[in-house]
Amino acid sequence: QLAMRGAPKAAQPACGAGCDACCRQPVAVTFLEVATIVDRFRRGGLNYARQFAELTDGKSFAQAWAMKLACPLLDSDGRCSVYTARPIVCATHHSLVRAACKGGPEAIVYRSGRLVALQSGVLVGLQKVLRGLGLDSRLVYLDKAMIACVDDPGLVDRWLVGERLPESLRPSDPLGDAEDERDPSVS
Repeated sequence: QLAMRGAPKAAQPACGAGCDACCRQPVAVTFLEVATIVDRFRRGGLNYARQFAELTDGKSFAQAWAMKLACPLLDSDGRCSVYTARPIVCATHHSLVRAACKGGPEAIVYRSGRLVALQSGVLVGLQKVLRGLGLDSRLVYLDKAMIACVDDPGLVDRWLVGERLPESLRPSDPLGDAEDERDPSVS
């Protein structure tokens, strides 16, 4: 919201509580964001996260996106259940035309170039910091990584000491990885 203060009125996000048209696609995030969410996660959404992961398993990011499945973190009112800890990609995803979102999952969402640039810059910066700390900075699917954290409680601790994340958590065609190069010192 702060990033948009200086933007013209026509470029202001029109999103509001319960507006969830943008929340119907796979979400690729850093594992740090997953660990933060899992720390706050209400177990109620885990069953749907498993369903989401099963439905999108083996699909490319583009194929999974075309399915328009609701995010496993949405509650029954279409509100984000982890709003204060939502990933960067979610916090900066928006629509400029609320009426366009009313069309449901097939809605065309008009986005502000200012927030798209902010999203990219923050995500690239976070990935560089994680890499600098010797951590796997590659993007993972939110749903699959949440399930992995719950099923394997030691996964976060092993990641924090430099263990590479399982390939099964990653999109088959990683979109948005700032650099998919691996520091050889990271195990």
